[in-house]
Amino acid sequence: MIRQNLYLIRHGETIWNQKKILQGQQDIPLSENGLYQALTLAEHLQETKPDAIYSSDLSRAYETAKIIARTANIERVNVTNRLRERFYGTLEAKPLDEVSALVPDYAVNWRQVMRYEMESLEDLQSRTVQQITQIMKRESNRNIVIVCHGGVINCFIHYLTKGRNGTGRLRLNNTSVSTFRYHDPNWRIISLNMTDHLHKSPN
Repeated sequence: MIRQNLYLIRHGETIWNQKKILQGQQDIPLSENGLYQALTLAEHLQETKPDAIYSSDLSRAYETAKIIARTANIERVNVTNRLRERFYGTLEAKPLDEVSALVPDYAVNWRQVMRYEMESLEDLQSRTVQQITQIMKRESNRNIVIVCHGGVINCFIHYLTKGRNGTGRLRLNNTSVSTFRYHDPNWRIISLNMTDHLHKSPN
């Protein structure tokens, strides 16, 4: 009986996270604090002994994944644009309070807002579930780390819990770890939004 662990990780902090600007698919690098978060997380993840690492192709996720890979002695990070954050169209790069004024339910609506060219949450969830499932099937009997984005992870949790958790209900922290057990075709949630590594005292 094959069971695999999946560790879904939100990328480290960016300057736009600090300034509360909507990133979406804008390619924003990690801040200094984000780099520190990723290094701290990488040390913490040594206990999990991941076999392979996947990442969104956006630099904030890829930079986080590379730091984890280097610490885990994994030579290659597998990159895909299918794990990108939700596309918010013309709302991207705007302050969050301005976005909320324009589309009050922008983060939780499931329709495509044509006026702003937003990707629908339904489409985001579809590509997320499909991509993650493909990865786990391909990496049979291996423990996998995937570094991506809060909207992506929350859509996945929403799918697994039939809307009881995830999108609109859970605020994921930067470099948080959510752990799942996969036994094809079944999923089990082990833990969500864990940030123990950020609260450890330095040596």
